[in-house]
Amino acid sequence: MIITKQKRANKKCIFVDVVRIFFGNRSYVLLLLPFIIVGYAALNVWGSHHIADTNVVFGFWDKIIAQTSVLSQLIAGALVMLNAVLINMFFNRNGFMERNTYLPALLYVVLTSFFHSFYFLDGWGVAQTFFVLSLSQLLQLKQNEDARSLIFNAAFLVGLALTFDPLMLCFVVFLFWIIWVIRPFVFRELILTLIGLILPLVYAGIYKLTFQIELTNDHLSSATFETWFKELIVLGAIVVLLFFLSLNGLREKLQKSSIRLKKLFKVILVLLSFSFFLALIAYLLFQKKEALSVLIVPLMFIFPYAFGYRNLKNSTTIVFYVLFLFSVCKFFFPLYFLASE
Repeated sequence: MIITKQKRANKKCIFVDVVRIFFGNRSYVLLLLPFIIVGYAALNVWGSHHIADTNVVFGFWDKIIAQTSVLSQLIAGALVMLNAVLINMFFNRNGFMERNTYLPALLYVVLTSFFHSFYFLDGWGVAQTFFVLSLSQLLQLKQNEDARSLIFNAAFLVGLALTFDPLMLCFVVFLFWIIWVIRPFVFRELILTLIGLILPLVYAGIYKLTFQIELTNDHLSSATFETWFKELIVLGAIVVLLFFLSLNGLREKLQKSSIRLKKLFKVILVLLSFSFFLALIAYLLFQKKEALSVLIVPLMFIFPYAFGYRNLKNSTTIVFYVLFLFSVCKFFFPLYFLASE
């Protein structure tokens, strides 16, 4: 009887440690992410849950690479990995938690596995990567330091994102807002922001005119629109639950935070609002399902607090495993998790 209880206890510890290994502060756990990404990709090849679109476009750059190519799949997986690592790096570098954690990277990979751009390269996936890179520049801004290069780089990267998907225009307002919230207004920095935004659009415009590319609604709508309403309901319910589980830990952190960190939290919450607005417009007006994935970026700065709050650790771990199992089961039960391409 004692041995049985010990075995059960050991199993329980192993179960919890699968999540806690990413919640720990050992950076080498990031080496597991490529295997997880490849695992999802292999399941998609087997189950054909997401299918390559031969008519996919890349905004101003038109059809620069075919989704049916292996290169498209490799680049898509590499961008997911890059975004996950960058977001996790921003989280740790800015001290969102007392110690380093690598849970944001894991959560990002699992959540983005529900979207088509995880498996095949498209304009939205490229645009989102440029936006994440822009965010990396913006989160380095400080009030009393020279920030001209950071501001220009951030604006230039947002401009590049715009050339791959014009719906990223919503984040131009966010760009100006975050600069003037973190720093006092400086006219030279305003000019640098405008130049950084315009330059990629000028280059893309020249490319468009040279190759006579027409921007139609096809360039603004989802290249791979699918009826996945049932899947969206389940995923949305899990995301909302994780959000509410994060609130207690987030409130505790805010009470102990520095003024700079409180500003960064304000930035993340405003980014979440802009992301929700963009996702709503893109999905309702253009049936662009991929745009919903933009919500994942700001949520990665909130969800880890659900796992760090002592009273909710077990509940949050169970919710994560439900999310992970759901992300895998959709490949095996397409009749139940509807996502026809």
